Amino acid sequence: MIGRRAPTGIYEGAWASRNPYASLIPGTVVGSVDIACGRFGWRDASGECSNAQSAGSTIGLVQPQWGAWGLTYISRGVRFVRAGKPITLAASGDFYVRFPNGASIGASVWADPATGIAYAADAGGYQLTKWKAATNVAPGGLGIISPYGSIN
Repeated sequence: MIGRRAPTGIYEGAWASRNPYASLIPGTVVGSVDIACGRFGWRDASGECSNAQSAGSTIGLVQPQWGAWGLTYISRGVRFVRAGKPITLAASGDFYVRFPNGASIGASVWADPATGIAYAADAGGYQLTKWKAATNVAPGGLGIISPYGSIN
């Protein structure tokens, strides 16, 4: 087989609908530490992105660049992009994310500033995102987040 195909099915970071989608400024690359896909990331002024928040950075959902699946690897069930490689940082759109503590439809989505993991409540110091839980999610499960409302 020449090249690699994109993964199919439902996984952390997968597209959840055909609703409008927007990405942040092109030219975003992974900083000095590999980045987890399907989690929140913060892009600094130099264009580097990390799952850890930095001062003055812009938040989005981490996606590998389309066609660059060969730059990713899976560790403990999470897809990562290697340091220095290009990524897409989604500013809006419907995606599957993992909620360690579960979520209910309509719950605001908060990002852990140390890991980029999504939560349906602020545990103290988390960053509020523009997304809301669009489906009910059991603890540890995958659910849909959307800036547009619930998905029935």
